[in-house]
Formats: sequence, C-alpha cells, structure tokens
Amino acid sequence: ANVFKKPEKRIVVLGGPTGAGKTTTLAKLAAYEKLKLKRSVSFLTLDDFKIGAPDQLAHYARILEVPFSKVRTDIGLEEHCKLISADTIFVDTFGLSPRDTERLQALKKALHFSDPLMAARLEIHWVLPDGIPSKDAFDGWRAYQDLKPKYLAFTKWDETENWGGMLSAILASRKPVSFISHGQSVPDDLSMFSK
Repeated sequence: ANVFKKPEKRIVVLGGPTGAGKTTTLAKLAAYEKLKLKRSVSFLTLDDFKIGAPDQLAHYARILEVPFSKVRTDIGLEEHCKLISADTIFVDTFGLSPRDTERLQALKKALHFSDPLMAARLEIHWVLPDGIPSKDAFDGWRAYQDLKPKYLAFTKWDETENWGGMLSAILASRKPVSFISHGQSVPDDLSMFSK
C-alpha cells in the first residue's frame, strides 16, 4: 500500500506493542513527507505512559522544525486534530500488550471519531517488529483488530532474518503492508513494502 500517494489530509496513527519502534518510525515518516513530498506535518502524542516518550518525539519535532503537542485530557484526540491545519498529523501512541484490555479500550476510545470527515482522514498502522514470534503476531492481531487498523507496518528489518511472524501477521490480518523500517537513520532507513 503506497500511502504516500494520497493527496488528501491524513491523520496517521501508529499502534502496536511496546518497543516496536513506533516513535522512531513516526519521525521517519514525518521527515519523508516534509522533506521529500513538501507536505506540512505536525506531531501529536498520546503516550504518557512510557518515561521519556514525549521528550523523544519533541526532540524529533525540534530537528524537523514542526509543531509538537501532547493530547490534553480535557479534549479528545479528534477535537485536538481539528485544531491542527497540517497536511499530515502524525500520532504516537503508547505501547500495547495484547493482554492489557484497559489500555486497548482507552486507545480504541481515543480513535473513535464521531465526525465522518475526520474519521475518513484516520489512517491506522499496526506496527510490529519484524522478528516477532508467529504466535505473538497472531495473538496480537486478535487483540488489536478492534482498533480497525488499515495497514500493517514492520520495523527492525535489519535485526533479523526470521520473517515468520511477519508472514503470520499478514495472513491473519489480510491487511496491506505500507512500509518497513530497517535502521535508526531518520528518514533514510524506511522503505515501501513490495513483493
């Protein structure tokens, strides 16, 4: 799925397990859109669980010279997104364990947009490390499918030659794969997924 070909405004959300590389991948995507596609971008974070996560994204925002904010508790994600005029809003989320039903429900609630125009802009990617065990990928999909991700994305391609978990996730979800991340360099270590 070549998500970069979409001309309309987008709200790109990366969700997935803790340690999957969501924040770094978000920075790569934003840098690519700003520097290569000349689109305006903005960062939002929902992650107030992991120590230092907002600081990491704020650091990337300073480097890219783009707006960054944390979603406030008094207004929801949808209302916050309505206040941002960027072509693409990149939303970082907290890491999820498939067994943590409370956090899964909190994220599901945050991603439930009531305005159909705003909901149409929402683009959820389920992010997994490439070397994830097949059973974990399958169990994770069963838990995360309530979030209604449109795409799969894989990270840490450079750290493994075991692609069984990736294949399991693709077969279990039947979702198109948008991109793979294969290193720490922002924005270079990001590629469109292809056959």
